[in-house]
Amino acid sequence: MPAERGFDLEPQWLNEATILIPGSKSLGFLSQDEDNEKVWEICHEEQVQHDHEITSVFSLSNEVLISYSQEDSTLKVWSMNEEGAKCQYEFKYDNTLIAIQYDNQTKTLACMDNEC
Repeated sequence: MPAERGFDLEPQWLNEATILIPGSKSLGFLSQDEDNEKVWEICHEEQVQHDHEITSVFSLSNEVLISYSQEDSTLKVWSMNEEGAKCQYEFKYDNTLIAIQYDNQTKTLACMDNEC
């Protein structure tokens, strides 16, 4: 699979049969074929996109996804289900984020910029 990126983002497992593939401004979902487990199909989810290149992405669960674009300092929280993905929250930051962390126990999302 060719990748047109100037940096590396790691693919992530969403569940046992789906891998999240970071794209440029949108995300792709690589899903295992139900009839042949050696065949995978990619679908770029046009609903999961940013105006600028996505620089960070991670899943909190099979239903919740976080994406971040460093160029315009925008973080988005997505809900995902069989019908597709929907942006639930969009956060604009004054400074570039340098770390994003989620605590599943307290259900807390922490974002740190260069001013903490």
